[in-house]
Amino acid sequence: ARIAIPLTIGDQHVVTKDLYDRFRSAGIVHILSISGFHLSLLAAFVFFVVRGILSLCPGLAEHLSPKKIAAILALIAVMGYILISGMQIPAIRSFIMIAFVLTAVLFDRTAFSVRSLSVAAVIILCYRPEFIFNIGFQLSFTSVLILITLYQAFEQHFLNKFKSSFIGKVIRVILGISLAGLFITCATTPLVLYHFNQYAPYGILGNILTSLILSFWIMPCLFVGLLLMPLGADAFCLKAA
Repeated sequence: ARIAIPLTIGDQHVVTKDLYDRFRSAGIVHILSISGFHLSLLAAFVFFVVRGILSLCPGLAEHLSPKKIAAILALIAVMGYILISGMQIPAIRSFIMIAFVLTAVLFDRTAFSVRSLSVAAVIILCYRPEFIFNIGFQLSFTSVLILITLYQAFEQHFLNKFKSSFIGKVIRVILGISLAGLFITCATTPLVLYHFNQYAPYGILGNILTSLILSFWIMPCLFVGLLLMPLGADAFCLKAA
C-alpha cells in the first residue's frame, strides 16, 4: 500500500524514510511520483475506449468525429487527474505536452516534438523560474528530450524492422521500453550524481526491469483496480499489483 498509493495519486506521505532510502539506493525513486507515464496511460485509455465505443455507432460517427470527441474527454480526464495528484513538476510538464498532443488531434496535426517540450518549459519557468534548479524539473525534461531525439531516431532505423509479425511486435515493444530506460538512465545519471551525491551501480538494470514490470503489470492492475473500486471489486487487482 505504501507503494501503490504514491503510484496512483502521488501522495508520498505514506512512504517511510526506510522505504524511500531503499528506492533511492536502487536508483528507481522516481517511480514514486506522478509522472508522464501515469498521465499518458490515463489519456491513452480514455482516448481509445471512447473512440472505440463511438465508432460502434455508425449514425453518430457520420455527424461527429469520434477521434476528436475522445481527445476532448481524454484531456478532461487528465486535467482532473493532475488536480488530485498534487500538481507535481513532472506531472505539469506531462499535462502540458499531452494537452498539445490532444489539441493537435482536434486540428488534425501532430504535436509531439521538441517544440512542445520547449513550450512546456517556458510556461513552467514563467510561472516559477526557480524550478530550473529543481531535480524533478531537470530529470523530467531531460528524459523527454532524450525520448524525442535519440530514441525516436533509433526507433526509425532499428526497431521498425520488428513489425512483420505478432512476435516481432512484442519484441519491438519490449526492446523499445528497455532501450528507452537505458537512454534515459544514462542521460540523467550526471544529474542524480550532482543532486544526491551517490550512484546506484545497478540503476540502469533496475530502471529497465522496473519500466517493463510497471508498463505491463503493476500500473494496468492499479488502474483497473481504481476503476473497480466504486463497485467494491478492487481487491484482486490491488493484490495482483
